[in-house]
Amino acid sequence: MSVTSTVGKRGFWRTNIEAFTVAVVMALLIKQFAFEAFQVPTESMEPTIIGRNPGGDRIIVDKAAALLGNPERFEVQVFMYPLSQRVNYVKRLMGMPGETLKIAHGDIFVAAKPEGPFHITRKSLGVQAAIFDANPVIPTEAWTDFRGGRIWNTWQRPAAGATLTSGGQLQLDAGPTELLVGLSAPVTPERHDALASTRRGRADETIRLPVGDVRFSVDVTPAAGAGSVILRITDGTQVTTPIRLELAVQGAAVPSRLLHGARAIDCADLTAARLQHGKSVRISFENVDDRIRVLIDGTEICCDEYEQSVIPLAGGESRVAFGLTSGSAAFSRLALERDIYTTLFDGTGDTFHVPEGHYLLLGDNSANSLDARAFRMVGIRMREDGRILLGDLEAVSDEFDAPRQDNNPWLNPADAEGAARLHQFMDIAGNHLQLESTSYDILDLTRFPNKDGVSLLALHGTCLANPQDDQLAHRAMDTRTLDMLTAHAPHAFRARSVLMHYVPREFILGRAGFIFLPAGNTIFDSILNLKAFRVIR
Repeated sequence: MSVTSTVGKRGFWRTNIEAFTVAVVMALLIKQFAFEAFQVPTESMEPTIIGRNPGGDRIIVDKAAALLGNPERFEVQVFMYPLSQRVNYVKRLMGMPGETLKIAHGDIFVAAKPEGPFHITRKSLGVQAAIFDANPVIPTEAWTDFRGGRIWNTWQRPAAGATLTSGGQLQLDAGPTELLVGLSAPVTPERHDALASTRRGRADETIRLPVGDVRFSVDVTPAAGAGSVILRITDGTQVTTPIRLELAVQGAAVPSRLLHGARAIDCADLTAARLQHGKSVRISFENVDDRIRVLIDGTEICCDEYEQSVIPLAGGESRVAFGLTSGSAAFSRLALERDIYTTLFDGTGDTFHVPEGHYLLLGDNSANSLDARAFRMVGIRMREDGRILLGDLEAVSDEFDAPRQDNNPWLNPADAEGAARLHQFMDIAGNHLQLESTSYDILDLTRFPNKDGVSLLALHGTCLANPQDDQLAHRAMDTRTLDMLTAHAPHAFRARSVLMHYVPREFILGRAGFIFLPAGNTIFDSILNLKAFRVIR
């Protein structure tokens, strides 16, 4: 069958306009229902996703995943911010519909009923590995290069029995007694990733909470006559029960074993394991989400799950140590990484009751993240018609020329001409309103019937014709009063606001799939270096 060109019959312009139109429509459909690209301007998800303004990671969002199924816990999701719905946020999904969630020890515990019982949530091994890879506890350049004694910048040098070889290894000689090398400083939420020094938010540097969820990996070459190689993790939230791994070397009189405090963990493969003298192996030892794992050359030989109490205990310091029960061995490639540590946010408590049809989403960079722990809603009432308008406490906006404010409402700056200062308000629909003095009241949202903030959202745009006295914090807000309240008081209306932690299902736009142009890279870097394309886990 032959085909002929239709250009001559339909005309050059018509043919090309139709083709262009089809291409545009297809692009719009793909953006609406399949994939969309976003650039991340904030640090909420670092170091999983690097956020900079300008120049943050560019991510691809899988919208089809949201259309065809429900989001799953620990997925990184993009969603419309409920309190400023033209703004898209990216966070990790932690709380599922209908459950009660508690933050304890930096981990996430959930229960089907508000009273419990609570059980820890555990990330998949793939998600956990990606989080470990992004969160080094000590700079990665200190993992391998020991020349010049750089190892002692991060590890405590023993008084005797430790030397550095010309090949860049640490040689330990324990003799007949145990010898351990410990970490110089405790493990905390402070960041040490490659881009940590370029960030703006530095709250993690001031948080000294113990992070006991870590992965320690090391290459070991035991010598003949060595006893057992020791790896020890002391979780600062359970300091009385350190986790101690002893891997016996071939010829040792005792078997390999794993202890959690006084509890001996029964693992047949571990008990039978023997390290061969003169042969290098890589040992990985992790304690995360109340799960202990031991791997030798990438193969898991022991996994033990336990559960801490959800009630916070008196904390200590999280530490890591390695060494020998006796004899000598060479150690290298000392890699230490940590898990996400979810902090508590001032004034929000540790418990969240997720309504049906809603989700709780938190940032990986918890100490520097404006996430669901701190979503706060304020409200005003227009005096002319009684309309209620709701907004975010800090006037979060998608307008580049209207950055986040200390207060909402706020006053525009005075100009040299002495013009009247207009009152500004950013509502939950993303509308930037300019209001006249005395044209509105400040609502006290704490005086309205409220279920976790969610039910209050329905008030937006409704009429409150006859408000009760206690529902109004300030009547007929005038310029002088607003200036006095907000000039030197960030969050002047915080006491009149309510928390609204939860994201409706219909606001979930899709799963963040991968980064295609990482922060600090040009498009040519990404094309030439395929490692610049990173899957988000």
